Amino acid sequence: MSLAWTNPSDVTGVTVVATTGQTAPPSPTSGTVVYDGTGSQTVHSALDNGTTYSYSVFAYDAERNYSEAVTATATPVALKVQTRLEASASPSAITAGNAVVITGQLFNSATNAPIANASVTMVSRPANSQGDLGWRTATVASTDANGRVPFSLAPSENVQVKLEHTGGQSVASTATVTVQVRPDVSAVVPDTSIRLGKGVYITGRVTPSHAGQKAMLHYNGSGSWKKIQSTTLADDGSFGFGTGPSFSGVHGYRVFVPADADHAEGMSQQINVRVHAAAITAVRYDPAGDDLRNLNGEQATVRNTGGVTINLAGWRLRNRSWLPAYQLVPGARVVIHSGAGKTGAGHVYLNSTFEVWPNKPGTVARLYDDDNALVSSFKY
Repeated sequence: MSLAWTNPSDVTGVTVVATTGQTAPPSPTSGTVVYDGTGSQTVHSALDNGTTYSYSVFAYDAERNYSEAVTATATPVALKVQTRLEASASPSAITAGNAVVITGQLFNSATNAPIANASVTMVSRPANSQGDLGWRTATVASTDANGRVPFSLAPSENVQVKLEHTGGQSVASTATVTVQVRPDVSAVVPDTSIRLGKGVYITGRVTPSHAGQKAMLHYNGSGSWKKIQSTTLADDGSFGFGTGPSFSGVHGYRVFVPADADHAEGMSQQINVRVHAAAITAVRYDPAGDDLRNLNGEQATVRNTGGVTINLAGWRLRNRSWLPAYQLVPGARVVIHSGAGKTGAGHVYLNSTFEVWPNKPGTVARLYDDDNALVSSFKY
């Protein structure tokens, strides 16, 4: 406590005494002497904050005759700490339905030291709110030894988050951070491997629904994305697209929803559709000798005419003869024998005990994929 007074011109010295409470000491010998000398100021230290102290100042002459007291009363309080509050979001953008962690960290702005055991409140509101309205209290927590305090939040739209520290022994401070929320865009196809000529049908849903807004189908066939279709979202956020690949290969699709006032842009995972193509190029239906004794002489040749490798497992010839697993790379041929043998190196064996191909010129040989779709016809 700093004390100051004005001395008379003929003063020899001054005695300052103190006591606790509202009543000042009535005499120089009452209370605690905090100063005795010829000065006009002193500091009373080691005081308790919140305790009231009363002081009396007595001037005296050379004979130690004391004047009437000049009194003062004061209550010391702790200086409030200047604070700095920082906020961060991890991640800074999420998909609707997921959570984000908001981390605050409180510092003494004068020393840059973290402040522990301090109360911090998190409030949030839609990011497009105006003025200082719309804040909702979410939760209150205390900082740890490093001055940090984490909060978890699962917003359904773009949100502005404010952290507030209003501790009694420190100056209030705030920090804000904005979290972008993407709508959840789910998209599926019935089959990710189809024959050339079959359509690709993509269906899905946007959550939150965004009824009446646009959804766009993006296509990636050569390393870059481009919009090929758009549609209006239904009341429940559902959508559907249909397209037909014009060549064999891997075709990439995704569904894109533009940003609006409430949400960041949303996008589905990439869907890759493998479009295959194959053709029967030859059939030997009447090999030399007895047909049943030379089933391996009865054979069909199939060529991969497309741009993706085909696994022949589940494919069929003549609607009844199932093919074993065999990787037929683009441009390659495989000879399919009716009889028994070890599949590999350009040859596949059906292990049939009867003729597969009728000895009837004009018969149509057919090849079906594992979706029972007709891939190739060959008249022999």
